[in-house]
Amino acid sequence: MLYAVFVVDYTISIVLQKRLGNLLGCALISTWLLQEKEFSSFKANREVLLQRFDKSLKEAKDESELHKKEIATLRETLFKNPSTPNQKQYEAEIWKLKQQIETLVDQNRILREQTEVLKERKDQNQSVRKRYFAMLHLFDKAVCGLCQLLI
Repeated sequence: MLYAVFVVDYTISIVLQKRLGNLLGCALISTWLLQEKEFSSFKANREVLLQRFDKSLKEAKDESELHKKEIATLRETLFKNPSTPNQKQYEAEIWKLKQQIETLVDQNRILREQTEVLKERKDQNQSVRKRYFAMLHLFDKAVCGLCQLLI
């Protein structure tokens, strides 16, 4: 009897193991499918996150390069050491400017003298014209007076 109970228990346990195995297999398969689904969504999310990270990293690098360029140009303009001329260079520049002023003053004086000469010539020409017309007028009077005497 004991043997029969053992056999029955053994067959029941085999059947239960098969059913449990089927259940466990189904559970394992469903768990595996669930894990595959989660893993594929994780992969998709990971790709999206990596793309966003790469994009933000590229933007940050571009912005950093732009700031570096701006800083370099500001350094050039603000901290540029201009060469300060010494006293001799200032004196040489002042002497050149004085020479230029003197030549301009001389040219101005010459132009004024030339304009005065031209004005005098114009006045002389007008007085010569007046004398010429006065002589012509006197000559016409003299000719008319002679004509009257001859008549």
